[in-house]
Amino acid sequence: MQLKKIKLSNSDVCIGGVEFFGEGISRAWYPSIEDGEVEILLAFNCAICNSSALVKKDAIVQVGNYDSESLTEDYNLWVKFLKAGLKFTSIENVVVKSRQHNNSYTRSKRNMILDSATIDRENAIRFLYDKNPAVLPELLSRGLSGSNKLKLREFVTFCRLYEDLNATLAGLSKESKDFIVHNWISIGINNMHTGIIGFFYWIQVKTVTDFINFPLKCKMFFCYLFKLTPGGFVYNYLKKIVGN
Repeated sequence: MQLKKIKLSNSDVCIGGVEFFGEGISRAWYPSIEDGEVEILLAFNCAICNSSALVKKDAIVQVGNYDSESLTEDYNLWVKFLKAGLKFTSIENVVVKSRQHNNSYTRSKRNMILDSATIDRENAIRFLYDKNPAVLPELLSRGLSGSNKLKLREFVTFCRLYEDLNATLAGLSKESKDFIVHNWISIGINNMHTGIIGFFYWIQVKTVTDFINFPLKCKMFFCYLFKLTPGGFVYNYLKKIVGN
């Protein structure tokens, strides 16, 4: 299926879905299905599950394979693909199963990996937004490293950036609407104390409340605060309190 899609779309990489299992985990991940969208999402996070990608040999030869000095080898590689002008596509089918465990390299070295990913993210942002240099300082100062905590001000900036991205994509797929929720933890929003402070700040500051006063932004904000799954008991209870 992936090879067929590469040929039909004249692409260099085809991404498939992944089924995760192990240690109580059972979920499936699917890539963006809109051609051209994966490239934009690379500015925020690694939007590709490495084991699910089928890549043309010529493309690997062109970009020079993995960087052995980068902790985020896969993200680093995809950004090099992006800068080389190579084309991504995807299929909405599971092509690989992945067992998850706490001793995996990705989990045990989480902060180191996410800090390293910041460099790759900045490279992607510089490439994607080079035609609009005025926005670069704000994007590059967001502090979205995995071991840093996202401040409320940075969250609002990220929401605005999300809106800009969604407008660019014209809401073509669910990924463009929900990618920010899917990637909260990878971005590093993992501080419950900061979340509680932010929650009360949100209630008290009307301008912030007005800014995020519709369902999608409300969902994103609660995920930001408490790493909550939309629809869960605590999520619904807090949502009811603030009347949204």
